[in-house]
Amino acid sequence: MRISIENNIQQMAIIHSKLKEFYLTTGVDEEVSKKISITIDEVVSNIIQYGYEDTEMHQINLKIEPHQSHFKLEFVDDGKYFDPTEYLKNNIKSRDLDQTGGVGLPLVNKISSDMKYNRTDHKNNLIITIPN
Repeated sequence: MRISIENNIQQMAIIHSKLKEFYLTTGVDEEVSKKISITIDEVVSNIIQYGYEDTEMHQINLKIEPHQSHFKLEFVDDGKYFDPTEYLKNNIKSRDLDQTGGVGLPLVNKISSDMKYNRTDHKNNLIITIPN
């Protein structure tokens, strides 16, 4: 499933609506669907709140791929450079919180089995794996 929204917090309603439909059609387990929803909410809201230094309209793309043992979530945005894997490595010790930020990224890190980041063509590309 693919979802594209603008960098506006009200657009989260579009994601929630499409996720509800996705969960119904794929029969995703309730615990797994909560992990997917939390991950998407945290990542997309961070992109919207912190990713842009201008007030222009920007596109945020999300792709969800179901696999036998996991779900692959891919987030692509043209916001400023931010590597959450480096942030977690440099600011969070033993998955405990410190004074540098909120609970969002550490929580996503805890519920995911893998997180990869790259920046290509001035776009952030974050891939997060959520196990079934």
